Amino acid sequence: MYDYANKDLFYVDGINKQYLISTLTETEEESVVLTNDDIDENNFELRQAIMTSNPITFQNCMSDYIKFVTHNTEAVLMNSPIAVFEILNYDTDNPIPIGIYTVKSDNMSIDGRSREIIAYDQMYDIIQADVTAWYNSLSFPISVKDYRDSFFSEFAIQQEDVALINDDIQLPRQFSENDEISGDTIIKGLAELNGTFIHMTKRGTVDYIYLDRYNIYDETRYPGLTTFPGSKTFPGLGYTGVYQTMYKSYYKEDTIVWGNYTSAPADGIQIRNETGDIVYQTNEAAENPYTIINNYTCYYLTGAQYATIADRLLTKLKALTYTPFEGEFMGNPCLEVGDRVLVKTRTDQEFLSYVFSKSTSGILVPFEKIQTPGSYYFGKYNINANKNKVAAKVRNLEQRTGNMEKAGSGALQIQSVAQLPANPQLNVLYLIQGEVEDVVNGGSSV
Repeated sequence: MYDYANKDLFYVDGINKQYLISTLTETEEESVVLTNDDIDENNFELRQAIMTSNPITFQNCMSDYIKFVTHNTEAVLMNSPIAVFEILNYDTDNPIPIGIYTVKSDNMSIDGRSREIIAYDQMYDIIQADVTAWYNSLSFPISVKDYRDSFFSEFAIQQEDVALINDDIQLPRQFSENDEISGDTIIKGLAELNGTFIHMTKRGTVDYIYLDRYNIYDETRYPGLTTFPGSKTFPGLGYTGVYQTMYKSYYKEDTIVWGNYTSAPADGIQIRNETGDIVYQTNEAAENPYTIINNYTCYYLTGAQYATIADRLLTKLKALTYTPFEGEFMGNPCLEVGDRVLVKTRTDQEFLSYVFSKSTSGILVPFEKIQTPGSYYFGKYNINANKNKVAAKVRNLEQRTGNMEKAGSGALQIQSVAQLPANPQLNVLYLIQGEVEDVVNGGSSV
């Protein structure tokens, strides 16, 4: 959550909201500045995400983008870096940063009266970069900390001061000199190795988002405690920690869909090598292990290293549970991806979850579609090992899934969809297969 004193005012009707988009130039006179007067209200989209897949995986690498149509500029913005802010109630002294992006598409309309702009944050360039030469320049073995420091230095990007759980692991050479290596591969491997999401901040720095920031099992943070500190608890919701409450008045009626369950926490870690064979697992009888597979950072390590990695990951994931949901809320730029939320529904139910992705549309009265996909178990590699247990869970889906704020009827159905239909039904379990599209390059996956 971005630290802004008046963040709750974004949920109040009648509050003036202004966007400010400015090119980053050496002098103020050279910059192009766009405001609400210059941007088409019906052609504005801001997408932020750390994950859209289902079930949850830490092999994600996602670039945020902003897309808008401007009427009042003839300036060509292609390849220009831009800074985006939102201003609340004309308070120009305290603008809320939205992000720093680089324009990747700038197209003039046929009538020459407007321009369609699409800009991505710097993760876009990192994902698509060929980093083979950088990798071959390294001296091995190398610690994960030195490895990531060197990687982001290659792009002249500052990292937030975050210690990762496996920073001290020594990585051997895991690619040959002839392998072609992308930035996408590097980041996905690093993220999963540490059970974190790698994301660009509003200030243009790299952050590492841990979902267990208030982990009751973290003895270093709460020594000697067996329950989460604090007197405020919610029956059935587990430990509370810190969260943003999303009240009924914050979202459009009948847009909330959620699972009537919390996802099962990991009870083991399974690591597979370059041939897909299991090289280490913390608990052979685990019902819901998190499986690391197709991750180069776990190739050619020692047994002791595998044990250390798995034990540390399990400490992070054994407290991670949440309720998958989707809804349309009043726009609030202070609510960030990775934030924890307590959603209060109009049916007097409430659940704890996270914000995995949010897509904001509109300027004067912005709304954001929040999507947090998920499933009861972790990845597909767990299902084959637990067929009977999974089948038993499916037989009881009526007890756990399909909540909506409008009642449905009939036998439970399961449908795999790219996105929820306009009028989803209570008796249908929608398995959302999320995908992030490159809106510049015609829909190819980023």
